[in-house]
Amino acid sequence: MREGETVADLQSEQGDDDPSHPVLLLPEGERVVVFFFPLETGFGWPPGQSVRLHERPHPSLLDAISRLTGTDRERAQYPDTVVTSSLVCHEVPSDAATSVRLTPMMQAFHLGFPHVGDPPETPPILETTTVVVEVAVPLITLLARKALDEGVRVLELPDLQDPPPELISDAFDAALESVRHLQRSYAAITRRPIKPLSRQQLPPVTVYGVRDMNALEPGATTGGLFLTNDRLERLAGAEPLPPERRRLMLDTPEVGAHAMPFIDLYNQADVALHVDGNLRECAVMLGAASEVFLSRLILTMRWEQGWTPESSARDWPDSLIARVRRELHEEVGGNWSMDTGEEAPRRWYRDVYACATVSRTPATNPASTSASRHR
Repeated sequence: MREGETVADLQSEQGDDDPSHPVLLLPEGERVVVFFFPLETGFGWPPGQSVRLHERPHPSLLDAISRLTGTDRERAQYPDTVVTSSLVCHEVPSDAATSVRLTPMMQAFHLGFPHVGDPPETPPILETTTVVVEVAVPLITLLARKALDEGVRVLELPDLQDPPPELISDAFDAALESVRHLQRSYAAITRRPIKPLSRQQLPPVTVYGVRDMNALEPGATTGGLFLTNDRLERLAGAEPLPPERRRLMLDTPEVGAHAMPFIDLYNQADVALHVDGNLRECAVMLGAASEVFLSRLILTMRWEQGWTPESSARDWPDSLIARVRRELHEEVGGNWSMDTGEEAPRRWYRDVYACATVSRTPATNPASTSASRHR
């Protein structure tokens, strides 16, 4: 595709006999929601050149699109593929000194050392560019796919001139997944480390617009802001603690030393989930935190019973599950079964330990593990 070219432009130019450009299904009256995502890591696509993602549809998807648009066509008349999204990257000038917090650091230095030279009249500016990807998601195709996935028959289109909030939300999820798909593919062919885009990496609000599929003839256009995550609260910074909490904070490393390894790992799980949006890392960190907590609990009980480090090491089961079943059942009592029932040990084994173990496996199915983490 040439610079500035849209999917609709390409569709009008290509012929049915061109195998390099499969004929695309663009439903009549197709509208798109267009999101703009600033990226920490791009995916190697030249700025200004669009890339479309498409798929070969199942006949049921074509039937759903036909019902939504009111067209009466035989399946044989439908094109080969449907557009799932269209993306184009923009390079926007930005100040790296501000984005990496160099400017506020220098300003704070002059507050702490006011007599070391004169503060600059203006903060240093390190000019660079930020990649912002523009992602267009077709709404009719999205509605048809959602109806099939949920087993609901959609008989008529909602107002696509000003789409309802739930449709905007579905389009946002599809746009996010499109960027993640290209980032994963880029990492696969280059073997360069890349952090896939997540909600938590985006600004607190994301701007979007609604137009016709053809950007050169956009039709009626609207725009708005989409609340992305809770970063707006985190950007406000930490409120000062009252005196009693500050004293407790200073005493924690000594008084709570026994629990600090567990708290550190639990905090890493919180960061993975709420800051990075990384469910897999969150599951692994929670699994490690629970193992540290339970192992330290068993060691504490052995210490109270007079075990020496040497004797405890000789009788220490390698498996965490074996330690829990043997030690805690004997010393604490209660139901520690991890095979049946809905007691706390069973829920911990199913929702934390087993999930974290699966997440360490290279052949993990992300869809299945993501679902299990949310149980």
